[in-house]
Amino acid sequence: MSENPFSPPAASPDDSPQPVSQRSKRRMTWVELLVVAAIVLILIGLFTPASRSVRPAARRMACSNNLKQIGLALHNYESRYNCFPPAYTMDAEGQPLHSWRSLILPFLEQTELYEKIDFAKAWDSPENEAVRVAAASIPVFSCPSSTGNYLDGMTSYLALVDDVQGLHPTQGRKLTDLEGDLSQILIVLDAPSRMEVHWMCPQDMTLAEFTEIDIKKDKPHHNVYLGLFVDGSVHSSDTLSQGKWE
Repeated sequence: MSENPFSPPAASPDDSPQPVSQRSKRRMTWVELLVVAAIVLILIGLFTPASRSVRPAARRMACSNNLKQIGLALHNYESRYNCFPPAYTMDAEGQPLHSWRSLILPFLEQTELYEKIDFAKAWDSPENEAVRVAAASIPVFSCPSSTGNYLDGMTSYLALVDDVQGLHPTQGRKLTDLEGDLSQILIVLDAPSRMEVHWMCPQDMTLAEFTEIDIKKDKPHHNVYLGLFVDGSVHSSDTLSQGKWE
C-alpha cells in the first residue's frame, strides 16, 4: 500500500523530546535587560512629543473647519439676501435682540431651530428660554480649544463689528461695499476665551477690542490665532500687531 501523502513524516530517533533537565536553559543577562529597557525608553521619548503635538493640531483643524462652515453660511446668506447679516437685530427702541449667528442658522442646516426662535423678543427673554435650553450647543459654534462650557452654548467665534469693515452693527452690508482684497478683510475671529458669549447673544467684538488683544495673555491654539476672512478663507497668525493680522 502506498503511503498517504498527507500523513506526517516519521520521527527520527534524534527528534525525540529530551528531558527538561537536558534542555538549554539560557536566560537574559542583566546587560541584555538593560539594553532592552534603554531601547524602550528611547522609543517613548521619540513618540511622546509627537503624540502631544497631534492633539493641538487636530483641534486647530477642527476649529478651521468650523470657521469655513460659518463662512459658507455667511456667503449663502449674502447670495439669498444680497448682503451679509447685520451683527445684531434691534427692537423699536434700538435694543439688540438677536445675533448674526442666529440669523445664519438656516444655512447651517438648523432651519428647524431657527423657526422656533421668537425674533420679536430678545434672545434671553422668557419666550426664547426653551430654545436656549433645548439647543444650547451648536457644534459649529464651539471651538474645540475653548475653555468655556460647550453644553452651555458658549462660543468664541465673534464677528468683527465696524462701520467700515467686518459686519455692520445694525445693517446688512453688501459684498460690493467692501473695498480691497477680500482675503485680507477679517470678518470672524476665534477670539480669546475671556471674550466668549452665548452663541445667541448679540455681542461680538469691536475694532477697538480687536486692537487690544494681547497675544502674551491670550493664547488660543498654543499662540496661534484663527480668523475667517470675507472671501471665505481661513488664515492663522501668531502675531497680532495693533490689531492687524500678520
